[in-house]
Amino acid sequence: MASLAGEADLDSLAATSAAINAIASVQQQKKKPIQIIIAPGNGGCGRNIKKVNWYGWFHKEMLSRGHDSICENWPDPNICHQSNWISYCINDLKADENTIVVGHSTGALLAMRLAETIKLKGIVLVAAAHTDLGDAGERASGYFDTDWDWNTQKENAGFIHQFHSKDDHLIPVSEARYVANQLQGNNAVYEELNGYSHFFEPFQPLLDAIDTYCKDEDKNVSESKETKENTETETREMIYKYVAFGSFKQSKIQPCRHKTSLCPDRCSHAQKPYVFELSDISVVPGTSKQRKFCTPLTLGKEFCISEKDMGTWVDIANNLTENDQVAIEWQHDYVTRNGCSGPERPVIRLSKLD
Repeated sequence: MASLAGEADLDSLAATSAAINAIASVQQQKKKPIQIIIAPGNGGCGRNIKKVNWYGWFHKEMLSRGHDSICENWPDPNICHQSNWISYCINDLKADENTIVVGHSTGALLAMRLAETIKLKGIVLVAAAHTDLGDAGERASGYFDTDWDWNTQKENAGFIHQFHSKDDHLIPVSEARYVANQLQGNNAVYEELNGYSHFFEPFQPLLDAIDTYCKDEDKNVSESKETKENTETETREMIYKYVAFGSFKQSKIQPCRHKTSLCPDRCSHAQKPYVFELSDISVVPGTSKQRKFCTPLTLGKEFCISEKDMGTWVDIANNLTENDQVAIEWQHDYVTRNGCSGPERPVIRLSKLD
């Protein structure tokens, strides 16, 4: 009887050990960082992807958030054959249900086709199309050989977030609107922006979207993150400084248009911009490495300052009337605060001229 009891004890111990291992495995999976795969456009990924467009900037931002970001040179960078890129994602990059694919241009096509193949945590489509637009090179990639399976994309992707700019000169906005219409649903968001062209430069809405979809994972490490944030300090790099003269045109409340996943509470779309028409402007280049991504402001364009950036000069701005002549100085800064980076344009002087 003693030997039988011993065997029972061993069985119980083995079962307990298995249960503990199972729990530990689940906990380890929960702690596994989100994998971010940056899928570039064609031609922009063969030699040094991190120096092309916004890829390197976005990669650093994702690493700073604790994500497992992958920003590597891709095979077959010019034609970007669907068969090569799908295989590369699955077999080499190990894309799975913990993966967010951020695809730009041709990379967006890859993200959509990959979502037809495997389950993903989500896909972000930057400047997506659904036809080859009559381009033989795009047609050769193979992405347009079969019909799009929109339903499978929606089923396999935990979320779908799409960006497009109205002034995209390479992919008409009508292409993006068609894609958005096919993918519309509870897990899909379409953000139609303006002034971003084909998204060659860093853009803050991309970071905002990723941060929103990853907020649940952020909660799992909230204590360690709070400790880190409490020790972090703000860094501010000057991209350009401007000294200008001109006339005040108007100030008007712009309400939130409820077009993004962050609306209406965290989008900052509702604002009170102050609009100036500049007659003279001097530009002083800064030392920030981000300057290579930015084109300095020139005459001939209206200049808008947000109420937040107006800062301590807001009382003077509120007392301006149309066509009042002003002198205004401001900076275009790249600011990193608590692990998040983005542009700010603080006013450092505003005066009404007699």
